[in-house]
Amino acid sequence: MKDLRKERGFELANLFWQEIRAKAKENEWLVPSATSGTRYRVSKQFDAWNCDCPDHKYRKVECKHVHAIKFWQEIMREQMTQNDAVKPQVLSERQCCEYCLSHNIVKNGCRKNEHTVKQRWACRSCGKTFVIDAFEKRKADGKAITLVMDLYFKGVSLRKIQDHLKQFYSLEVHFETIRRWINDYMAVINDYVKNLKPEVSEQWHADEMMVKAGGKWVWVWNCMDSQTRFLLAERVTQTRMIGDARGLFKDAKTKAGHNPEVLITDGLEQYKTAFKKEFLPRGSRFSFKHESKHYAYAGFPDKTNNNLIERFHGTMRERNKVQRGLQNQETASQMMQNLTTYYNFLREHSALGKTPAEQAGINLDLKGNRWQSLLEKALQKP
Repeated sequence: MKDLRKERGFELANLFWQEIRAKAKENEWLVPSATSGTRYRVSKQFDAWNCDCPDHKYRKVECKHVHAIKFWQEIMREQMTQNDAVKPQVLSERQCCEYCLSHNIVKNGCRKNEHTVKQRWACRSCGKTFVIDAFEKRKADGKAITLVMDLYFKGVSLRKIQDHLKQFYSLEVHFETIRRWINDYMAVINDYVKNLKPEVSEQWHADEMMVKAGGKWVWVWNCMDSQTRFLLAERVTQTRMIGDARGLFKDAKTKAGHNPEVLITDGLEQYKTAFKKEFLPRGSRFSFKHESKHYAYAGFPDKTNNNLIERFHGTMRERNKVQRGLQNQETASQMMQNLTTYYNFLREHSALGKTPAEQAGINLDLKGNRWQSLLEKALQKP
């Protein structure tokens, strides 16, 4: 029973983490119910947890709402760690001091190392010197680092990238250093693109697949727009329950800003219930007059097939095969988020002739080295 409460708590934390954060107070939280509009108050005094739900009140156990807050705290700590992974550096487009933001700066020689030469600047207002470069504290320059990122998401392993840098750039770095470059800069790019709103159609596709993480299988859920091929949401879970499917639909709805007219999935029963709970207004779940329609059991020869999302999962499997499994569920979530960003904003779709983001009306005007151009936009201070 204890494991079941933890599992339910994990679902609640992932499903309602934004609502919990919005109403959180010091040592006090409100946890929404997954089946009704009730909110249960969870509090902590010293090391003692309290909840006003019947399960905690009468059985004197740590209920699913207490476990939800514990998981929610882990989610918040993980987000803070990711946001602090790379501190944005001032770029050449702004030409200002990174310490006092003064524009009264002059050239002050060059900073040289074994591999690169970078312009050093001096600020006449605060007297400090600095380098205007997003890759200032890295061993390689921007061209080499963005090449590494491009090769990685095109399916080349870390050790093969390491060998490529040694052969063609005379640059010797450990493959774990390459991994850190990718994770650090992808965290900055992900934080930037998550606020960009696509213009998508009224037909969406959803599907799930299994990947191995830490020696165990986890579920990867994805939801894609039919017309633009834009990935609206991705999610990694340990279970394949209604709450997992509903969380995917909720994220997709938030990203698109509206409900779909048509949702196409396979015949998984959880999709049917999650669709009714998330997309159909209360009181119309058994009516045929509602706006959204759900097509399940969509086979390959049908007009309403799910081939688009299945093809994307084939691309994901190609990338995952090179890695031979992921370290844990957190690593899997990070990897899938990175792949979604690469697929939406950087990889030109063969059928569209452009990226899904451009097809969805998000024109970032990425020219030349698209990786470096997008990273510079992501690192610009408001």
